[in-house]
Amino acid sequence: MHAHEEPTKTARPAPLPVPHASAGHAARPGPAGLTPESAAALQRTAGNAAVARAVGRVRQPRQASGPAGTTVQRMPPKRNRDTAGLERGDSPPPRRATRGSERKFDLDKPTLTFTSAYDGPASQRLDADQSIGFTQAASLHNPAGAPLSAATNYHFWQEVTDSNVQIIPARSAEGVTSERPWQQDGPYKPPYNNAVIDSGRNAITFNDDPGFSTTSKLTAGYWLASYSVSFRWKVARNTGTFNRDAPAWTSGIVTHTLTSDFDAESPDAPAPIRARAAGQRTWDVDLGATGDDE
Repeated sequence: MHAHEEPTKTARPAPLPVPHASAGHAARPGPAGLTPESAAALQRTAGNAAVARAVGRVRQPRQASGPAGTTVQRMPPKRNRDTAGLERGDSPPPRRATRGSERKFDLDKPTLTFTSAYDGPASQRLDADQSIGFTQAASLHNPAGAPLSAATNYHFWQEVTDSNVQIIPARSAEGVTSERPWQQDGPYKPPYNNAVIDSGRNAITFNDDPGFSTTSKLTAGYWLASYSVSFRWKVARNTGTFNRDAPAWTSGIVTHTLTSDFDAESPDAPAPIRARAAGQRTWDVDLGATGDDE
């Protein structure tokens, strides 16, 4: 305090012991340039802590002088729960995903999806060309996260078998049966370069219109009494040249059917078509398995 101020009534700490010249050591300035007398005076006015700091008994952090009236601290303060912005009991922030923590994929397990519907008239007529059939799409999907295109990863192909009964009233009222065994279905195979195939980054899709449709319409004078067509798909890893006889995963079989009754007594009368599409399916392909997957 200054000389003209009144002392406060706060009890001061006991004075530090001050070395005396008679203790065997000559009185000399301390590390801060203090003599025992000036140290005692400082102790009376500023307290023991100031004296301790002055003589080096309390070690202070190293500081660098900044602008007037400020102190620059070179080391950042230690972070604790409050300065880190975490409330007591909070969980740490989630870890950022890294390449090593991303989800793994299994190229032996793509997915095959199938959708279909009837795509024709409600009734059949003998005196007109008609498009009678179905529409469908079969898609082989890459496993999530697979780095290459589906065409690069897989050989995918479609097989078909069908049968039908047609009546040609101008020749006979008896139906003529036609059928074919399982075989490769046209362009639905590698290298997927036909217009009816969509080969994208994540899937290969076979777009098909089976039946008497598009370029194979049922012409006037022919009556379709019944029709059945079945499909299955095969998948193998793409290891080079496509080989239809190589071991492959085989899907379950899907079948479309329709019937329409012909009335020989009224051949020009329309008749209802009863059609049943195969619907929708999804298969989890496993290239480690063999045989049909129902």
